[in-house]
Amino acid sequence: MNVIASARNAAAREYRLVAQKGVSGKVALEGARLVRDAIEARVQILGLYLTESFARSAAGGEILSLARAAGMGATLITERVADSMTHTKTPQGVFAVARWAPLSEQDLLRLQFHTLVALDGVGDPGNVGTIIRTSAALGVGGVVLGPGCASPSNPKVVRASMGAMFRIPVSELRDLSGFLARVRRLGMAVVVSDPESGVPPDQIQFGERAVLVIGAEARGVSDPVAHLATAQVRIPMAHDVESLNAGAAAAILIYEAVRNIGAH
Repeated sequence: MNVIASARNAAAREYRLVAQKGVSGKVALEGARLVRDAIEARVQILGLYLTESFARSAAGGEILSLARAAGMGATLITERVADSMTHTKTPQGVFAVARWAPLSEQDLLRLQFHTLVALDGVGDPGNVGTIIRTSAALGVGGVVLGPGCASPSNPKVVRASMGAMFRIPVSELRDLSGFLARVRRLGMAVVVSDPESGVPPDQIQFGERAVLVIGAEARGVSDPVAHLATAQVRIPMAHDVESLNAGAAAAILIYEAVRNIGAH
């Protein structure tokens, strides 16, 4: 394998650019789990970089075997170059640049699904990644990110999703309310989280197809989105607990929505 020994190398610079500022159609991956998941999900890897010590490890051997089976090459990097690329406190010494972009609204609506999760103004990347991961685990058809949400290509979103973003459709829309109006015309329910006016999940009829909308923890959903709701849902909580963060609340509501729809 070729060896990159300078942090000024074009490949190292590209990785840092994708990781720090984002590049349309690309995501930066760091860590054995993420890189392995991307390869196994048949995501196109544009560059795979490993330190010599990681390449000699069991995890490194596994990734190199997967890469070879997929027809991918790999490049060794020095520890100094790895230090210039890492964004984690305990770097493992493996990085990749992958080709990935959110699905368009048109392509999303062509899919067959019973449930979508839409996020409105959820700006914390950890919450966004966690919700993508939860949605994939519970069999949701896709995740829609509206205005004010952390970008799905944000490295913190990618890490928090633990590779799930490569296994579930993710769409990023500028006009969430317009999208919800269109899915309502298709006969889908639009169930919006509302800790004040909502009712417990077991009192809601989600129907056969639904979009569950989760708002930001502090503000909730925006007014245009709230006006499109066919129902409002809340999580019953003890009186001395004011709220849950968006990731925890979403996990509960997604589970209830999928269970409710699956019962029909």
